[in-house]
This record gives sequence, C-alpha cells and structure tokens, in this order.
Amino acid sequence: MPTRSLVIALDGVDHGLCRRAQESGAAPYLKTLSERLTTRTVPYRSSTSDDAMWANFQYGATLGEHGRYFWKRDNPTKKGDFQYCTAGEESLQPVWLEEPFREKNIAVFDLPKMRVVRPVKGIHLANWLVHGRYGLEGATSEPPEIAVHVRNRFGEPPPSICGDPAKELSPEQIERFVGYLLQSMDMKLSAAVTYLQRESWDCFMTSFKELHCASHALWDIQDQDFAQSPFFRLFQALDKSVKKLVETAGEDAELCIFSPSGMDSNSTVTHLLDKLLQKLGEETTTGLQRLMRGRPYTLMPYNENSVAIRLAPRWREKADSLWPEVAKIMSGLTTGEDGESIFEEPLIPGRDWKGEAAAHLPDMIFPLKPGLGRPETLHLRGIGKIAGERRAYRQGNHFGDGFCYLGEKIAAHFPGGNVKLEELSRAALSV
Repeated sequence: MPTRSLVIALDGVDHGLCRRAQESGAAPYLKTLSERLTTRTVPYRSSTSDDAMWANFQYGATLGEHGRYFWKRDNPTKKGDFQYCTAGEESLQPVWLEEPFREKNIAVFDLPKMRVVRPVKGIHLANWLVHGRYGLEGATSEPPEIAVHVRNRFGEPPPSICGDPAKELSPEQIERFVGYLLQSMDMKLSAAVTYLQRESWDCFMTSFKELHCASHALWDIQDQDFAQSPFFRLFQALDKSVKKLVETAGEDAELCIFSPSGMDSNSTVTHLLDKLLQKLGEETTTGLQRLMRGRPYTLMPYNENSVAIRLAPRWREKADSLWPEVAKIMSGLTTGEDGESIFEEPLIPGRDWKGEAAAHLPDMIFPLKPGLGRPETLHLRGIGKIAGERRAYRQGNHFGDGFCYLGEKIAAHFPGGNVKLEELSRAALSV
C-alpha cells in the first residue's frame, strides 16, 4: 500500500555516534540516506528533557505553551505530589487534529511519551516499545483493539534495565541487555511493517528506542573499539529496520528520519543536593542566611544533568529580584577551590519560554556543564566543601544536538537549516 510520508524517530540516537556507525560499516543504509536526503540539526537546550521534546512534537507547541518539563508534573489535587506528565494535558490538541490534517489517514504507531489521542482517520498506539513508558498498564491505543492485537501477536516488551540503570553491568548482563534490545527492535519492525502494509497512509509515524536505552546504560563502552561494542550490533539492526520500513512504504514516500537530541557522558550532582541545601541553611553569609531561613525554594524532580528550583508561593511575586540571589549561590559551586562554576547560564523558564503553561515549569533551571561527571565533592565559595558518596547514575544523558534526514518536500519547510520539533510534525503531515 502506498504511503505519502514516513516518519521514523531514532529516539535518543546521538548524531556523532550515528556518523561513527556509518563510517564503521554498521549502518550503510543510514549513510546512503544521509547522502541522498537533506540533513538538518535539531538544536538542543541543555535544560530541556526529552519529555518536553516529545510534547513539542505532539502538540506543535513550545515548552511554555504545553508546560511539560519532565516525566512528572504537579498534581493539582494533592499539594506537593506529582503525576505522569500526560495527566493534565487533556486541553492540548495534537497536531494531527488540526484542521489541515483532520481528514488525513494517519498512524501514530508507538512514538515515545505520547498522550493517546486518535487521529480522526487513523490509529494511535502508545506505551508499547518505547523508552520511558508513562504508567504501568503497558501498551494502550485508540481504537483499543490495536493494542490488544499488537500485544497478543507481537508480544509484551522484553525485560529492561532502564528503570534501574544505576549499577555497573557485568559482561554477561550487558550481553543479556543487548539481546533484549535486539529482540525489541525486531518486534517493533515486524509490527510496524504489518500495519504499514494494511492500508494506504497519508502519514505513518513510528520509532525505535533501543539506542536510547543503550546510550543511557552503556555510553562509556562506545569509547572502546566500536566494531566490538554492543553499539555496532544495535546500529546494524537499526539500519536494516529503517531500510525495511522505507522499502515497505514505497519509493514515493516522503521521508523524515530524526532524533530529538544527542547524548554525552552524564553529569550530575543530584547526590550532593541535600547536603548543599543543609550547608546553605547553616553557613551562608548574613544576607543569604536571611534568604535561606525563609526557605524560598525547593528542588524539583528533573533530569540529572540539570538542577530545577521552584520558588515558594510567597516568594514568587518577588522572583525578578530573588533569582539573582539564588543564581549567585548556585554559580558559586565549583569542583575545586579555585575552579569554574559547574553550571551553564541559569535559565528562567517564565522569562525564556513564554506561554500560558509557563506557570507549570520550575522557576529556575541550572544546567550542568557537559563532561563534569559525578563528583564526590563540590566547593562553595566562601563556605567550604560539600562531600557525599558518589552514587552510580546513567553513563549517558541527553546533551548536544539532534538531527534529521529529510525528504525534499519536508526539508523545504526549514530553509534556515535548523529544525524545531514543534514545527517538524506539521511539516511531515503537510506532505
């Protein structure tokens, strides 16, 4: 059956790693696509979680417009509680329900971190073989029989360590993990081909999550002999899967192959934050002691590579004058007595991301610099050392730019070069 446009998300695939796979011979078809199609960059803000990126794509909206900053969001019915971020998004409209696309036959076949909203004509499967399923119920869909059929025919997700990546894996555990990822990729390919062949689609969208999982858990391994690493085999399987889907869609299908963000070695000071707050409350200068006694902020759940802060309600009206003081505290954190700040330039979402949903965001976000690692000690200028046991965290995390390989008609929507995710979904659907 002919397909007008085919969207394949290579979720969490780092562009540099992808080029390395192409150069090593692990991904010859992706190399061909990179040469035949137009390559575009998806710029990355170091404070942006991949949860926010997928909301950008689904709703065609910016962070300030949709308000999803992490996989948890405030629970309006219980103070201080959080819920899966798709809860509370019922008022947001996915791009495929917008007027220009409502009459198109669209398959949203298991894209990551999506609230299930069926296209007027088409299907929507979610939470099957994706990184970071929202909830414990497993695959869901509209219409419901799609998820039932997929789970019965193609199976439940293989075991995953993505929920517990904080331990060092033995060679045997790595091999088992990679085997499950290869199994997952094969399952997704078989199911996607089956549904791609069922009927003519105006747009068919699907994703592969396996390099995302591997990059979080095994990033340090990619620095070794690439041809002998698990990444070589995973890229081989991904390359064959992309080729099979493109061939199934037909030679006239307009292509959009993309990754929302890159990866790099994980940086985090999460394990030191409790001691940091305690230290600030005890030993800051007179002015900052007064600030801390008011308990002006709390730490928000967020990605390891950033620190997110929510101001107490009575301080929010004073945010413009308060945030420089908090920024002064945080910018004083260094890895050595005379070192540079561990943070990039702090971000104020209410200032940097405009929109009606900006109130859902943390009031301040302090992105960590890449390459920091997971230090056991930090220094705070004028106060001293903050020490804590270095816990194991994910080896890799989201840093750097994502990328797209785009067909001519989709690439024409981005003459300036860079691709915004909130514009990419509309471009793919407009073919």
